[in-house]
Amino acid sequence: MDEAHRRHITPPRPQRTTRQAPDFSLYVSLPYHPSLSKPLKKILGQHDIKVTHSSSTTLRDLLTKTKTTPPPHLTPNTIYEISCLDCPSTYDGQTYRPLIDRMKEHERCYRLKNAYGDTL
Repeated sequence: MDEAHRRHITPPRPQRTTRQAPDFSLYVSLPYHPSLSKPLKKILGQHDIKVTHSSSTTLRDLLTKTKTTPPPHLTPNTIYEISCLDCPSTYDGQTYRPLIDRMKEHERCYRLKNAYGDTL
């Protein structure tokens, strides 16, 4: 079929008019709030500011937690308090090593009645 016949058989399609989005000069990402997000987006859009919304935690963040926190007795950089078994006094201390290692030292010094002054 030649081009002249094809024009007569198939009606011309209406041309789509594409609406161009305004050229935004500034982009802002704000946390989503149910009652404030739409009005803010409308107001800022009038001033050529494109607004996107974000959440603090995503489903990906919740499902892909790869790092586990160590238990308290293995956590370094700890402040601790030990109560004396023989009297009402307490000992406050701070260690940059795991707490379990420092507690073992306290126990060993207590058993050996070490005279260094850092035991109970």
